[in-house]
Amino acid sequence: MSNKTKAELEIQMKEARKELAYYKKISEENGNLRLRETEQLSRLIVEHEHLGSQLLQSQKMEAIGTLAGGLAHDFNNLLMGIQGYASLMLMSIDAGHTFHEKLRAIEMQVQSGAELSRQLLNFARGGRYEVKPTDLNELIRKSGAMFRRTKKEIRIHERYAKEIWAVDVDRGQIDQVLLNLFVNAGQAMPGGGDLYLETENIHMDAASVKTHEIKPGPYVKVVVTSHIKLTRYSYNRLMFCNKG
Repeated sequence: MSNKTKAELEIQMKEARKELAYYKKISEENGNLRLRETEQLSRLIVEHEHLGSQLLQSQKMEAIGTLAGGLAHDFNNLLMGIQGYASLMLMSIDAGHTFHEKLRAIEMQVQSGAELSRQLLNFARGGRYEVKPTDLNELIRKSGAMFRRTKKEIRIHERYAKEIWAVDVDRGQIDQVLLNLFVNAGQAMPGGGDLYLETENIHMDAASVKTHEIKPGPYVKVVVTSHIKLTRYSYNRLMFCNKG
């Protein structure tokens, strides 16, 4: 898919049509075309077809982006309603109430939903994300705590590196990746098990980056591993983030 905008593609299409019309006129006036003109015409026809498919794809993505933006706004309005009712209920009970922890969990789920809504809006605006220095230990710890509340049969073990490097990432994107990993691990362990969350500062040299298609340098490694109860199966994922 080309990175050209819809407007740029439309301009190129107009230019290609003008050139096609020019060679068509020559053909009608002279009855035939010279070899060079024939080759040029063939090239223009191929280019015109290619630009046409790119423009069609661009129009489709524009329509999908508009739809995603509308869905994100509606979804966000629903979340704000849930957030409002949860907050009112929390105000009417004390911290020791049976439902207090559950209501706090609802608030955290609403926040995750709001992040998803923000990602949809970013997609609708052309894929702009909020990239900023982030402490992955803090981000993983919060995501793990939320998952722990919903999957009490799974024991979570945390091994975070001290003085972890800050990384330039979009928090919503990384949070979504972590959530997907946790959900997949939970589905693989319906009877319970152990989930290990680890971080580490590492330096990747030229030899070690070949299989990952990244540049050599300092990275933060995140490892999510699960061990299913009564089996030897383990679930591993690695994620590398360039140091900010």
